[in-house]
Amino acid sequence: MDTLKIAIPNKGRLREPSLALLRASGIEIEEPNGSLFAKSPDGSATILFARADDVPKYVESGAADCGITGTDMIEEAGAKVQQLCSLGFGKCRISLAAKKGATLRSLEGKTIATRLPNTASSFFASKGMKMKILKVAGATELTPYLGVADAIVDQVSTGATLALHGLCELEKIMDSQAVLICSKSSMQKAEELALSIKGVLLAEEKAYLMLNVDEKSLEAVANLLGGMKSPTMMPLAAKGMYALHSVVLRRGVNSLIYKLKKAGASDILLLNIERIVK
Repeated sequence: MDTLKIAIPNKGRLREPSLALLRASGIEIEEPNGSLFAKSPDGSATILFARADDVPKYVESGAADCGITGTDMIEEAGAKVQQLCSLGFGKCRISLAAKKGATLRSLEGKTIATRLPNTASSFFASKGMKMKILKVAGATELTPYLGVADAIVDQVSTGATLALHGLCELEKIMDSQAVLICSKSSMQKAEELALSIKGVLLAEEKAYLMLNVDEKSLEAVANLLGGMKSPTMMPLAAKGMYALHSVVLRRGVNSLIYKLKKAGASDILLLNIERIVK
């Protein structure tokens, strides 16, 4: 069996969602217990636990067939990889932030602390600004307070941490979220996993709705359902009664169920969907 090597972050906010998504996609993963890799019991996959900023290079070099990391990490590494699909978690923005009252131009020639020196350098170069870039490993927000930097370039989710440290966003550099990546050479090998993940992500947005309805209310209820194409209709043993099945969006499902009930539906069941493959 050809084992698929998948690199994922070994810590941070991407680790647990990555593991959960892979498990939902059919890859059994045991807890690594401090190990840097874990094999699935069936031998179909090996999970490599790496720093999020190393994942793009592992995939680019072929050390891993595919990986999960943030688009900001890909940009920072300058890795030549293929983005197979966005994963919907780890969303943030990379922003320039400084103390209140500062402006972009007032920072000309000043020191910028960041965990993303390449991204920061490219941003200021695009503005025609020469800056002193100070690479730090963490606690970026602390550097202006300590006086070792005049501003920072960092990941921002809500902005609450910046505000807590007396900083405000001056300019967004890019948006970022978790993505599944592979190299050109491993594209075919990663397609099966990508298809599974896309099916899981699509299923998370939807639910399977089943109900019974009598003939006189059939049209009104069916019009409310819609479905991926149209609802499935099956006659029941009781004359004049029908079962309708449909895939519906989870968003707004409470309102939909209320409307279906008012239109004449009964015995309504709402079920989770494991995967949808179009």
